[in-house]
Amino acid sequence: MSEVRYKDLGETLFVKMLGYSPKLRILDIFLDNPYFDFSKSEVVRELGMSKQTFYKNFKDLEELEIVKPSRNIGRATLYRINTEHPLVKRLNEVSLQIAEKEAGKMRVPAKNLVFHIRSSLFIHLSAYSEKYLDPLFSKSSENSAENS
Repeated sequence: MSEVRYKDLGETLFVKMLGYSPKLRILDIFLDNPYFDFSKSEVVRELGMSKQTFYKNFKDLEELEIVKPSRNIGRATLYRINTEHPLVKRLNEVSLQIAEKEAGKMRVPAKNLVFHIRSSLFIHLSAYSEKYLDPLFSKSSENSAENS
């Protein structure tokens, strides 16, 4: 299966309505994935953004504690959106309002909207699984085969 990049999924309503600035694109990937954490290099790769642009904009988000370190894996620090930050709470509310307004314009039956959300979630989870879980399980099955 080919790897799906965040940038390949298209422009989100959040970015479409609020602007295509680097800072908003970085925020968008974290807001879209509040239960996942990412290394800086993963975000750069997923967004197809230059490292210089990323670091210049990420620094502000980190200093304001909008994104916070969640854990370390080896030498890499992983970051997650700070869902308790007042600005993040407000951005989530605004995102929801934008989505509701756009859904109303489209007059999409709720069943179709749920299908679209589930499809999007499946794509994100598949990419995550392929990248993180598949190698983990293949290593554990190799270890159990060696120990047998």
